Amino acid sequence: MPGSVLKDASRVRASVGSSKEARNALDDSNETCWTVELGSPSTSAHVTLTCTLATHTAVRALRGLQCTFAGGFAPVRIVTIAGFAPPERPKEVAWTDIDVAYPADGNMAQTFDYQRERIDEQLRAQGHTSDAECTHLALRLEGSTDGFGRVIIYKLDIETS
Repeated sequence: MPGSVLKDASRVRASVGSSKEARNALDDSNETCWTVELGSPSTSAHVTLTCTLATHTAVRALRGLQCTFAGGFAPVRIVTIAGFAPPERPKEVAWTDIDVAYPADGNMAQTFDYQRERIDEQLRAQGHTSDAECTHLALRLEGSTDGFGRVIIYKLDIETS
């Protein structure tokens, strides 16, 4: 049964702006949003939303990214990153990029299915298997379609099976 992994995150942290406001992107409401000002539309400007998962999730269960942005204020690229922390050292998180999405500049709901082969290759390179359970997930939003580097996010989520 499909589910949501980010909505129930035990901790949400934004690298830019307010982490409390960043939760608005995860609350599944069309009435709230998270606005980020990157200062530049360049893909070198980015914000990372890091979620500590309430329940560890097997990477093989991650199905895809769901997102909605305000038209004209979308990121150029979104990188999904899985974090693995050993139980004996929960603050020592090893990060692995698992997939990349290029959202359209529009205010429609968008879904990007993860590419299993790419994920398996990335995990193997870091010494993990697709059965590995991630303790954290992060989304790095890079660049902006807005000339001033603004990104307005109505929904961000990662679907699981």
